[in-house]
Amino acid sequence: KFFVASQKITYLLVFLYACHPATLMWPKIIMTESFALTGVVFLLYFVVKYIVTRKNKFAWYINLSILILVLLRPVFMILLPLALIAWILLILKNKRRELSGIISMTLVLVLVLLYGFGFYKQYGVFTLSTVSDVNQYMMLRDAKLISTKEITNASLQRELTDTIKTTKDDSYYFDEYIYFYKKYGYPTTHEFVKASLKQNLTGYINYTIKRSFDESTSSNVGFWHGL
Repeated sequence: KFFVASQKITYLLVFLYACHPATLMWPKIIMTESFALTGVVFLLYFVVKYIVTRKNKFAWYINLSILILVLLRPVFMILLPLALIAWILLILKNKRRELSGIISMTLVLVLVLLYGFGFYKQYGVFTLSTVSDVNQYMMLRDAKLISTKEITNASLQRELTDTIKTTKDDSYYFDEYIYFYKKYGYPTTHEFVKASLKQNLTGYINYTIKRSFDESTSSNVGFWHGL
């Protein structure tokens, strides 16, 4: 209601949120999905409250919501630079008025960086979790975009080359990645996923767009073959 003047459009958006297949189906597959969707609703609510009241507590709530979303789903990392730029622009416009926003966002960035360094210390890769590599491997595999030419580990190169010759249902690709991850270690598997993504970026983007559209219009949104 705050952002859209038309009551009909507002109703349509709420109806879409309540009944969209992706909203209904994904939470039963990935536990954090439901929390992330709810978190986005609260984030938008706090943004509106801050715009209306300009109270410092809502600036803290906004950035706390972003931190929780990032920890739930690393894909929300994109919100960190966007929020930081927004707070900087507000400070330039309103001087000291938005300091609580930039201070709390700086704290969020420090916490995320510390978590990333902790992950690097334990697993050898600076990231928040392995989930991005798992997802990217599954999509690269399904799109037939896995590249093995740059892999220096001869055993992994040979085994992966043989594996990708067989097309399977994409629900099996999760188990494939976990197998390679456990056998060759996370830094090694991370590097070949990153190399495949870099070499086939255009194909990956096109596939992702198509996949997103397909899964947003289907009532059968993914499954694990073990369930």
